[in-house]
Amino acid sequence: MPLLTKSLFTTSLGCPRKLYYATHPDLYDNASVDDDFLRSLAEGGIQVGALARHYYKSKYKTFAYTYIETKDKAEALRQTSEAMCEHNVVIAEAAFEWNGCYVRADIMVKRGHTIQLIEVKSSSLKLADRESVSETTQRGEVNSAYRHYIYDLAFQKYVVENALDCNVQGFLMLINSDQPCDIDGLNQMIRINTKTHEVDVEGLKNYTPPTNSEEWLLLPCDMTQVCDAIIAGRTTEQADYMGATFTDYVDKLLASLQHNAPLAPRLTTQCKACEFRSDNTTRSGYHRCWKECAGFSDTDFQKPNILELWGGKGFRRANQLIKEGKYFLTDLTPADYFAPKDLAKGPNEGEFNGSTRRQIQIKKRCSGDNSFVLLDGINDEMAEWQFPLHFIDFETSTVAIPFTKGRYPYETIAFQYSHHRLEKDGTLTHSEWISTERVFPNFEFVRALKHDLDGDCGTIFRYSHHENSVLNQIAEQLATSNEPDRETLIEFIHTITHDTDRVGERNMVDLCDVVVRYYYDPSMGGSNSIKVVLPAVLRSKELQKCYEKPYCEYVDSPNYKGFDYSLINYADAAKTNVGNPYKYLPAIGAELGELESEVRINNGGLANANYAKLQYDGLSDDEKLKLKNALLRYCELDTMAMVLIYHFFKLHAPLW
Repeated sequence: MPLLTKSLFTTSLGCPRKLYYATHPDLYDNASVDDDFLRSLAEGGIQVGALARHYYKSKYKTFAYTYIETKDKAEALRQTSEAMCEHNVVIAEAAFEWNGCYVRADIMVKRGHTIQLIEVKSSSLKLADRESVSETTQRGEVNSAYRHYIYDLAFQKYVVENALDCNVQGFLMLINSDQPCDIDGLNQMIRINTKTHEVDVEGLKNYTPPTNSEEWLLLPCDMTQVCDAIIAGRTTEQADYMGATFTDYVDKLLASLQHNAPLAPRLTTQCKACEFRSDNTTRSGYHRCWKECAGFSDTDFQKPNILELWGGKGFRRANQLIKEGKYFLTDLTPADYFAPKDLAKGPNEGEFNGSTRRQIQIKKRCSGDNSFVLLDGINDEMAEWQFPLHFIDFETSTVAIPFTKGRYPYETIAFQYSHHRLEKDGTLTHSEWISTERVFPNFEFVRALKHDLDGDCGTIFRYSHHENSVLNQIAEQLATSNEPDRETLIEFIHTITHDTDRVGERNMVDLCDVVVRYYYDPSMGGSNSIKVVLPAVLRSKELQKCYEKPYCEYVDSPNYKGFDYSLINYADAAKTNVGNPYKYLPAIGAELGELESEVRINNGGLANANYAKLQYDGLSDDEKLKLKNALLRYCELDTMAMVLIYHFFKLHAPLW
């Protein structure tokens, strides 16, 4: 019988059926195994775990230290038992088994008869919030932001206490976002091989951590009482979260493993992002769940499903509708998806609100009408835009362990932007900026951006909130800096951004918001991501005719010299369907040592991960150049996508 590991336990939280799918990889696909973005996150976790081990090894110098690296269960148990014979010992990856349960503790500190378990996570925590993590709410619930981590630790505590027949203290170790890094290059001291995911910590041998653990980047939180409350079944969210008390739930999971019997699934909106959802329906856990619980037939999966429905602000009814058995969009009435305030005031024909946007999605999807809708209100919106038009996009990095001294965990690093400038006569130019050096780039970033945007009063466009948030964060960084031009740079930022009590005179237009209010294409489904909107607007034959030639014929770009990149790539031989341009971005290049040559940087997660690679030693100039070009091309496509969306509006808006 498979053992109930802590990863299987946490996988099952929220949906116990996942336990069965996870333990049958021969029968069910698991998308999380190959997900590049998840991989990049995991690599950050590996780094944090390595740093935690170094911290504890340095802190307890008089203790014995054992790092159990083997993956073999029997050998790990043997080494743990041997290490536990020491009176005082720090054990990394200690192994324990009890009653069909098996855990590997990130760090264990044994001081005489006192045992501490430390679960290390790469999530951040402000020092002022430390106590709130260790306490339940007034309603008796554990902290929702860290709930999975807390239950993970509770499971480990439960197993170890029973295995050793003693009381165990449980600590959750999180990133202290208020603590600046004490040295340059700490991140680079912990290397991750991107092909093998092996960690190289040789660089840490030259790093002596602060003797005061309060100055560490990692912050331990005593979760003993909370874990005890969970194990005893005293937390109020358990019935919803697990459907049973803690021990009953563990017993159910063990019984499922013992009898090879899947537990009942839970149908929620989370099913949409289920890692066991596969296009291969015979290997899709998602399909099996909905067949069993909702009575779906094979053809039902082709029908408009409630999981497609756009949420928008304030729409929280989808899970309740699923409970009511309203699985299809055809089952819904306006009372199901209209906000009460929208029902009362009726529709505004000039623009969509959340309710009317869901209404048009349902109408189009259920009727099979694939034509787009562009509302008249777009005319007044576009009339306010002033040439030259500026389209900007930022790429940023947020890492748990900073690259440079004095910077904070998960502090925003703005390492790149792309800027397309469109003149009234149609002339399109492109400029860009990128930092690939081991420096804190934010202030040079904003200086370059100011240079590109100053000199006119043209409208500036962003897509969604990211650029506004980043610039406001840089303004805060400047305010505490010694930069000689900080006031000038802050003033520039304030002119093009907004916050809770200020709107700049050149406040950027959110093109995503414009899409949400005025435009809908059935191919977008319930998403307004630029990577969905771009292929949608490219369905326009009029727009296709404007961009039939290679990209470099519309704008002079050094990133595409010698590369015949086309925005219009047909997905079929008949040339009736235009493919997604993001899928046609070039791969990084030929074999690049540890770098994965076939990876295309076509999302923010991969951009973040590959910027981090540029910070390490060992890359050749050629490798650095190929990574840099891949980053530039991706960011450039984001702003060109905005140009295309604007051009689509200009072609199809009723008065333009």
